[in-house]
Amino acid sequence: MLECPCRSAQGSPLIILLDFYLRIPWQWDSSAHAGFTSGEPWMRVNEDYETWNVAAQLKDNNSIHSFWKHALKLRKAHEVLVCKYLGVLPLFNGGC
Repeated sequence: MLECPCRSAQGSPLIILLDFYLRIPWQWDSSAHAGFTSGEPWMRVNEDYETWNVAAQLKDNNSIHSFWKHALKLRKAHEVLVCKYLGVLPLFNGGC
């Protein structure tokens, strides 16, 4: 089994960088500080918070939120997408 090279590198620059960006304030809406806090956040929010935020995603039928909402609904509606084994098909050598 292959291991991710990052897993054995505790404290590597890549892990620290990823961890830093995973902890940015959540952009809830277009209000001050992206709706994250009424106080002063410990780090700045992204400049795009007025456009890219949870409230905007919930209203947009073409958003990432909407895509995953429909994808999960589809998955739950079809048992084969939830708990069936998908086998590997043999390689076809007959050309295209």
